[in-house]
Amino acid sequence: MSAKNHIMQRLRQRTHSDRPRIQVGTFPARKITRNVVDEFVAQAELSGAKVVQLNAEELERKKSQFLDEGATVVNAALAIAETGSVALRSIDSPSANSYLCDHLVVCVARDSIVALLHEGLAKLTTDATRALHLMTGPSRTADVEQTIQIGAHGPRQLTIALYGSGEAC
Repeated sequence: MSAKNHIMQRLRQRTHSDRPRIQVGTFPARKITRNVVDEFVAQAELSGAKVVQLNAEELERKKSQFLDEGATVVNAALAIAETGSVALRSIDSPSANSYLCDHLVVCVARDSIVALLHEGLAKLTTDATRALHLMTGPSRTADVEQTIQIGAHGPRQLTIALYGSGEAC
């Protein structure tokens, strides 16, 4: 038996022991005290996003207005109330659209909002997408002289258009 095979055999014996494994649970970052839509709006606004709640007619009018102003409009796969984040899949919109614009408008259906991050990730695991982007507010960095810069690595302004279930963006 070669030295490599001997080492690999010893490693396999150690990693495949009969010891019981400890199950680790998931814990939310914070307790959610409101319904998921209200919690999502509160957390998104805390992170610097502007949230507008619209019905079908208002959404179409606002969407054209946003496009006329030079904004990029994308649809979110889902939103997470715990953090106020939106999940953008590259299969729905190229990743560059989300990061190479000054103003990003993300359309979020109310029924696509989940309470906790791990619930949202579990919901998206079966999708065939190359990249999943979790976006929480406009882009911020403090790389240069520890001064907050907005829009250095992504959109300078993030608007979330919240619409009712069954209505398309």
